Amino acid sequence: MERTNGLPFVLTPMDVARVMCISRNKAYEVVHSRDFPSFKVGKQYRVSHDKFLSWLSTASDQKMEIA
Repeated sequence: MERTNGLPFVLTPMDVARVMCISRNKAYEVVHSRDFPSFKVGKQYRVSHDKFLSWLSTASDQKMEIA
């Protein structure tokens, strides 16, 4: 099931890479960073759609350097 903006409810690191226009390796750095709202399912990292967009908005508002 996907959200109206085309993103799934739960994003993978590759989804994060596509949205942010960054490399796969950089996406994994972001997903593993302390302030990123990811969670693990088995050995795989995921982030909820809403938490990702909130984090992205906060990061851009604060003009923080990501990973």
